[in-house]
Amino acid sequence: MIRRGAAREMRAIFDSMCGVLRGYLADGDFIDALAGAPTAAEPR
Repeated sequence: MIRRGAAREMRAIFDSMCGVLRGYLADGDFIDALAGAPTAAEPR
């Protein structure tokens, strides 16, 4: 079994990654980021 604290940590990491992805999508630079090109704005 996974410790309860570890599950909470993984959830927090997952949520933060989703926040970064949402920032890229909001800026419209997500495809450029996937291609490795520099983005015009940093993710929030």
